[in-house]
Amino acid sequence: MAAHNNLSEAIDHYLDGTASGEERELVNTWYHAFDDEQTVIPVVLKNYKEIANKKLKERIEASTGVKISPMETPVKKVNYFSYAAACAAVLLISITLILYVKKQGDRPASNAMATLDLRPGGYNAILTLSDGKAITLDSTATGNIPAEQKTMISQSGNGQIVYQPVTATSQVYNHTLTTPLGGLYQLKLSDGTKIWLNAGSTIKYPSQFSGNERKVSLTGEAYFEVAKNKGKPFRVVCQDQTIEVLGTHFNIKTYSDKSTVKTSLLEGSVKVNHRSEELVLKPGQQSSLDPQTGLLKKQVMADADAALAWKNGEFNFDSADIQSIMSEFSRWYNVEVVFQGPAPVYHLSGTYKRTLNGAALLKVFQLTGLHFTVEGRKIIISQ
Repeated sequence: MAAHNNLSEAIDHYLDGTASGEERELVNTWYHAFDDEQTVIPVVLKNYKEIANKKLKERIEASTGVKISPMETPVKKVNYFSYAAACAAVLLISITLILYVKKQGDRPASNAMATLDLRPGGYNAILTLSDGKAITLDSTATGNIPAEQKTMISQSGNGQIVYQPVTATSQVYNHTLTTPLGGLYQLKLSDGTKIWLNAGSTIKYPSQFSGNERKVSLTGEAYFEVAKNKGKPFRVVCQDQTIEVLGTHFNIKTYSDKSTVKTSLLEGSVKVNHRSEELVLKPGQQSSLDPQTGLLKKQVMADADAALAWKNGEFNFDSADIQSIMSEFSRWYNVEVVFQGPAPVYHLSGTYKRTLNGAALLKVFQLTGLHFTVEGRKIIISQ
């Protein structure tokens, strides 16, 4: 129903007596979606936001067991409802989902769902040296990492490794840093460039930069704060494109699951090269590459907070489809997600902390009418 995007307008028309039949139906369905029994809609709905907040809060707490506390300021990008604790609750903010809940009703949770415990990810990664030696990294280790001759790497104890600058005549070694599903890590290169690596990602880089460029390759997602050096441009190779910068802050999302490759610029300037095409991005712009068609385009970044949410310990969905949401969910909670039949067509918006247990989120998702079957670490989704 297209009218779900105009709920506020429909309520305004309802109040002043000018609502169309479709608008009146929308308002009635919206209001009754919060109640187990049909009731007569009040003549005055000027406090409809408060009504929605209160009833959604009660319904979510009863269904999920997650205690929700009101916050003083609304969550950004969310209309009508704003609660921060089980921030996943804001995923219900689409009126489409509220209507769907009313049609489907609540389904009982399976025994597996009732006992499911999906702990969030944390700092862990694997550093692979040039000789193939693999070193497991976590959030607690400190001190120097044994590496090749004259290569100095230290761990800071907060999920970060740091390469110390060395002389230009030192041997160059190729290293790889990989975060597993449910992991993330930070990296500081020998030139001072800082990199945050998201879950399920791999970055390859030299122990030091020689020659007239600084080149790394990425699969997955990473945020870069590139140290300035006009004499040595910094290049990131990912899938079928190269991003070139001199010194800037940007995010690249380039997972190998056939999803769109996105480069989001926060500060400075970057040049995106794809085959014979070239785009120059300015702060607040984003490029997207469709790996299926090879189409490269540039657009204004809708929400910088959404692009950097993972780095800041959050999920931030802005009209995201359920497939994209569950892809992020599976990478962070290290589970396999399978859709049984066609994936449902939902576009959801909301923000919640990545420290939340994944089981609590799935309980909230069930309120949308989705059904989850758990088989070990595989989650099967059906309608």
